[in-house]
Amino acid sequence: MPRRRKSLEELIVDLNHLKSSYQQQGYNINELRRNYREWKNAKIFMNRNKNLEANNPRILIHQQQLNQNHNGYLKYRRIDKLVKKIEKLRQELGQNIIRCDNCKRMNHDGLDPSYMLTFHNVTSSNVRVQGTFKHVTSSNGNNERAYTLCSQCNRYLIEKDNDQKSIWPSFLWHILSMGNNSDFMGYYRYYTIYSGEHLWSLIPTTMRYWWIDAVKRIFLKAKLHMKMLLLIIQHQYLLIKQLIVINFGMTLIHNSYQEW
Repeated sequence: MPRRRKSLEELIVDLNHLKSSYQQQGYNINELRRNYREWKNAKIFMNRNKNLEANNPRILIHQQQLNQNHNGYLKYRRIDKLVKKIEKLRQELGQNIIRCDNCKRMNHDGLDPSYMLTFHNVTSSNVRVQGTFKHVTSSNGNNERAYTLCSQCNRYLIEKDNDQKSIWPSFLWHILSMGNNSDFMGYYRYYTIYSGEHLWSLIPTTMRYWWIDAVKRIFLKAKLHMKMLLLIIQHQYLLIKQLIVINFGMTLIHNSYQEW
Protein backbone atom coordinates (compact mmCIF):
# COMPACT_ATOMS: atom_id res chain seq x y z
CA MET A 1 0.00 0.00 0.00
CA PRO A 2 1.56 3.34 -1.03
CA ARG A 3 2.47 5.76 1.74
CA ARG A 4 0.20 8.78 2.17
CA ARG A 5 1.78 11.97 0.88
CA LYS A 6 2.21 14.54 3.64
CA SER A 7 0.40 17.87 3.42
CA LEU A 8 2.18 21.21 3.21
CA GLU A 9 1.43 22.01 6.85
CA GLU A 10 2.68 18.58 7.98
CA LEU A 11 5.97 19.10 6.12
CA ILE A 12 6.44 22.54 7.70
CA VAL A 13 5.75 21.06 11.15
CA ASP A 14 8.34 18.31 10.44
CA LEU A 15 10.87 20.94 9.35
CA ASN A 16 10.45 22.97 12.53
CA HIS A 17 10.56 19.90 14.76
CA LEU A 18 13.82 18.86 13.08
CA LYS A 19 15.34 22.32 13.60
CA SER A 20 14.19 22.34 17.24
CA SER A 21 15.71 18.89 17.77
CA TYR A 22 19.09 20.06 16.44
CA GLN A 23 18.97 23.20 18.58
CA GLN A 24 18.18 21.14 21.70
CA GLN A 25 21.28 19.06 20.90
CA GLY A 26 23.31 22.28 20.93
CA TYR A 27 23.68 22.80 17.18
CA ASN A 28 23.42 26.21 15.50
CA ILE A 29 21.28 25.99 12.33
CA ASN A 30 23.26 28.73 10.56
CA GLU A 31 26.49 26.89 11.40
CA LEU A 32 25.07 23.64 10.00
CA ARG A 33 24.08 25.50 6.82
CA ARG A 34 27.64 26.82 6.50
CA ASN A 35 29.05 23.27 7.02
CA TYR A 36 26.67 21.95 4.37
CA ARG A 37 27.75 24.52 1.78
CA GLU A 38 31.48 24.14 2.51
CA TRP A 39 31.22 20.36 2.27
CA LYS A 40 29.40 20.58 -1.09
CA ASN A 41 31.92 23.10 -2.46
CA ALA A 42 34.82 20.91 -1.35
CA LYS A 43 33.18 17.84 -2.92
CA ILE A 44 32.70 19.69 -6.23
CA PHE A 45 36.38 20.71 -6.20
CA MET A 46 37.52 17.14 -5.53
CA ASN A 47 35.37 15.76 -8.35
CA ARG A 48 36.67 18.36 -10.81
CA ASN A 49 40.34 17.83 -9.89
CA LYS A 50 40.74 14.07 -9.75
CA ASN A 51 43.88 14.40 -11.84
CA LEU A 52 45.74 16.13 -8.98
CA GLU A 53 48.00 14.09 -6.69
CA ALA A 54 46.60 13.09 -3.30
CA ASN A 55 49.35 15.05 -1.53
CA ASN A 56 48.63 18.24 -3.50
CA PRO A 57 48.15 21.09 -0.93
CA ARG A 58 44.85 22.12 -2.49
CA ILE A 59 43.55 18.54 -2.35
CA LEU A 60 44.69 18.23 1.27
CA ILE A 61 42.86 21.47 2.22
CA HIS A 62 39.60 20.39 0.57
CA GLN A 63 39.88 16.87 2.01
CA GLN A 64 40.22 18.46 5.44
CA GLN A 65 37.07 20.53 4.76
CA LEU A 66 35.21 17.36 3.79
CA ASN A 67 36.21 15.67 7.04
CA GLN A 68 35.49 18.70 9.26
CA ASN A 69 32.10 19.52 7.75
CA HIS A 70 30.79 15.99 7.14
CA ASN A 71 28.61 15.80 10.27
CA GLY A 72 27.12 19.26 9.64
CA TYR A 73 26.52 18.32 5.99
CA LEU A 74 24.58 15.17 6.93
CA LYS A 75 22.41 17.02 9.45
CA TYR A 76 21.61 20.03 7.27
CA ARG A 77 20.96 17.77 4.26
CA ARG A 78 17.82 16.55 6.07
CA ILE A 79 16.69 20.18 6.48
CA ASP A 80 17.48 20.96 2.84
CA LYS A 81 15.45 17.98 1.60
CA LEU A 82 12.40 19.10 3.59
CA VAL A 83 12.76 22.70 2.36
CA LYS A 84 12.84 21.48 -1.25
CA LYS A 85 9.76 19.28 -0.69
CA ILE A 86 7.90 22.27 0.76
CA GLU A 87 8.88 24.52 -2.15
CA LYS A 88 7.88 21.85 -4.70
CA LEU A 89 4.49 21.27 -3.05
CA ARG A 90 3.84 25.01 -2.87
CA GLN A 91 4.46 25.29 -6.60
CA GLU A 92 2.10 22.37 -7.27
CA LEU A 93 -0.58 24.00 -5.14
CA GLY A 94 -0.08 27.34 -6.86
CA GLN A 95 1.20 28.95 -3.67
CA ASN A 96 4.09 30.81 -5.23
CA ILE A 97 2.89 33.99 -3.51
CA ILE A 98 4.18 33.90 0.06
CA ARG A 99 3.14 36.45 2.66
CA CYS A 100 3.84 36.88 6.35
CA ASP A 101 0.92 35.47 8.35
CA ASN A 102 1.45 38.08 11.06
CA CYS A 103 2.07 41.47 9.38
CA LYS A 104 0.64 40.36 5.96
CA ARG A 105 3.60 41.75 4.00
CA MET A 106 4.61 40.06 0.77
CA ASN A 107 7.15 40.58 -1.98
CA HIS A 108 5.91 42.40 -5.09
CA ASP A 109 7.23 42.99 -8.60
CA GLY A 110 7.28 46.76 -8.00
CA LEU A 111 9.57 46.54 -4.97
CA ASP A 112 13.13 47.81 -5.00
CA PRO A 113 15.44 44.75 -4.67
CA SER A 114 16.75 46.09 -1.36
CA TYR A 115 13.21 45.80 0.08
CA MET A 116 12.70 42.12 -0.81
CA LEU A 117 11.62 40.09 2.24
CA THR A 118 13.00 36.83 3.58
CA PHE A 119 10.50 34.36 5.04
CA HIS A 120 10.70 31.64 7.69
CA ASN A 121 8.54 28.54 8.14
CA VAL A 122 7.53 28.13 11.79
CA THR A 123 4.93 26.30 13.88
CA SER A 124 2.36 27.81 16.25
CA SER A 125 3.86 25.94 19.23
CA ASN A 126 6.92 28.20 19.01
CA VAL A 127 4.94 31.48 18.83
CA ARG A 128 5.03 33.66 21.95
CA VAL A 129 1.81 33.55 23.97
CA GLN A 130 1.52 37.30 24.61
CA GLY A 131 2.29 40.29 22.43
CA THR A 132 0.65 43.67 21.95
CA PHE A 133 0.69 43.56 18.14
CA LYS A 134 0.49 39.78 17.64
CA HIS A 135 -1.81 38.67 14.78
CA VAL A 136 -1.23 34.90 14.94
CA THR A 137 -2.11 32.53 17.75
CA SER A 138 0.10 30.27 19.83
CA SER A 139 -1.12 26.67 19.94
CA ASN A 140 0.23 23.15 20.24
CA GLY A 141 -0.89 19.53 20.23
CA ASN A 142 -3.84 18.86 17.93
CA ASN A 143 -4.26 22.60 17.33
CA GLU A 144 -0.68 23.11 16.16
CA ARG A 145 -0.41 24.71 12.72
CA ALA A 146 2.23 26.10 10.38
CA TYR A 147 2.94 29.79 9.87
CA THR A 148 5.09 31.78 7.45
CA LEU A 149 6.78 34.81 9.04
CA CYS A 150 9.00 37.59 7.72
CA SER A 151 12.37 38.11 9.44
CA GLN A 152 11.06 40.93 11.68
CA CYS A 153 7.98 39.00 12.83
CA ASN A 154 10.13 35.90 13.33
CA ARG A 155 12.35 37.86 15.73
CA TYR A 156 9.31 39.35 17.49
CA LEU A 157 7.19 36.20 17.81
CA ILE A 158 9.68 33.31 17.85
CA GLU A 159 12.82 34.87 19.32
CA LYS A 160 10.69 37.14 21.57
CA ASP A 161 12.63 40.28 20.67
CA ASN A 162 10.67 43.36 21.86
CA ASP A 163 12.87 45.88 20.08
CA GLN A 164 11.07 48.37 17.79
CA LYS A 165 13.09 47.11 14.80
CA SER A 166 11.26 43.78 15.18
CA ILE A 167 7.78 45.08 16.08
CA TRP A 168 7.20 47.92 13.56
CA PRO A 169 5.66 45.77 10.71
CA SER A 170 3.16 44.26 13.18
CA PHE A 171 2.34 47.73 14.51
CA LEU A 172 1.68 49.16 11.04
CA TRP A 173 -0.57 46.23 10.11
CA HIS A 174 -2.44 46.80 13.38
CA ILE A 175 -3.07 50.42 12.33
CA LEU A 176 -4.19 49.40 8.84
CA SER A 177 -6.47 46.53 9.79
CA MET A 178 -7.32 46.52 13.48
CA GLY A 179 -8.86 48.97 15.93
CA ASN A 180 -9.22 50.05 19.52
CA ASN A 181 -11.54 49.76 22.50
CA SER A 182 -13.17 53.01 23.57
CA ASP A 183 -15.25 53.69 26.70
CA PHE A 184 -17.65 55.73 24.55
CA MET A 185 -17.71 53.82 21.24
CA GLY A 186 -16.79 50.27 22.22
CA TYR A 187 -14.54 48.42 19.78
CA TYR A 188 -13.97 50.14 16.44
CA ARG A 189 -11.60 49.73 13.52
CA TYR A 190 -9.36 52.62 12.61
CA TYR A 191 -10.45 52.57 8.96
CA THR A 192 -14.06 53.23 10.04
CA ILE A 193 -12.95 56.48 11.75
CA TYR A 194 -10.07 57.69 9.59
CA SER A 195 -10.06 57.86 5.80
CA GLY A 196 -8.19 55.24 3.83
CA GLU A 197 -6.00 58.00 2.37
CA HIS A 198 -5.03 59.12 5.88
CA LEU A 199 -4.07 55.62 7.06
CA TRP A 200 -2.26 54.81 3.79
CA SER A 201 -0.22 58.01 4.15
CA LEU A 202 1.34 56.51 7.31
CA ILE A 203 3.09 53.91 5.13
CA PRO A 204 6.25 55.17 3.36
CA THR A 205 5.80 55.11 -0.44
CA THR A 206 8.70 52.68 -0.94
CA MET A 207 7.05 50.16 1.43
CA ARG A 208 3.47 50.28 0.16
CA TYR A 209 3.95 47.38 -2.27
CA TRP A 210 4.37 45.11 0.75
CA TRP A 211 0.79 45.74 1.89
CA ILE A 212 -1.08 46.77 -1.26
CA ASP A 213 -2.79 43.37 -1.81
CA ALA A 214 -3.66 42.96 1.87
CA VAL A 215 -5.17 46.47 1.98
CA LYS A 216 -7.28 45.66 -1.11
CA ARG A 217 -8.71 42.66 0.77
CA ILE A 218 -9.61 44.91 3.70
CA PHE A 219 -11.42 47.29 1.33
CA LEU A 220 -13.39 44.43 -0.26
CA LYS A 221 -14.21 43.02 3.17
CA ALA A 222 -15.39 46.45 4.36
CA LYS A 223 -17.57 46.84 1.24
CA LEU A 224 -19.10 43.40 1.85
CA HIS A 225 -19.70 44.33 5.49
CA MET A 226 -21.50 47.53 4.44
CA LYS A 227 -23.66 45.59 1.95
CA MET A 228 -24.60 43.10 4.67
CA LEU A 229 -25.39 45.96 7.05
CA LEU A 230 -27.62 47.64 4.45
CA LEU A 231 -29.45 44.37 3.79
CA ILE A 232 -30.07 43.93 7.52
CA ILE A 233 -31.36 47.51 7.81
CA GLN A 234 -33.63 47.01 4.79
CA HIS A 235 -34.93 43.74 6.24
CA GLN A 236 -35.61 45.40 9.60
CA TYR A 237 -37.35 48.32 7.87
CA LEU A 238 -39.67 45.97 5.93
CA LEU A 239 -40.38 44.01 9.11
CA ILE A 240 -41.27 47.19 11.02
CA LYS A 241 -43.42 48.35 8.09
CA GLN A 242 -45.31 45.03 8.10
CA LEU A 243 -45.83 45.24 11.86
CA ILE A 244 -47.23 48.77 11.51
CA VAL A 245 -49.66 47.62 8.81
CA ILE A 246 -50.72 44.63 10.91
CA ASN A 247 -51.12 46.78 14.02
CA PHE A 248 -53.14 49.35 12.05
CA GLY A 249 -55.39 46.61 10.65
CA MET A 250 -55.96 45.10 14.08
CA THR A 251 -56.87 48.56 15.44
CA LEU A 252 -59.45 49.06 12.65
CA ILE A 253 -61.00 45.64 13.36
CA HIS A 254 -61.12 46.39 17.08
CA ASN A 255 -62.77 49.80 16.55
CA SER A 256 -65.27 48.33 14.07
CA TYR A 257 -66.19 45.59 16.55
CA GLN A 258 -66.82 48.13 19.33
CA GLU A 259 -69.03 50.26 17.05
CA TRP A 260 -71.01 47.21 16.02
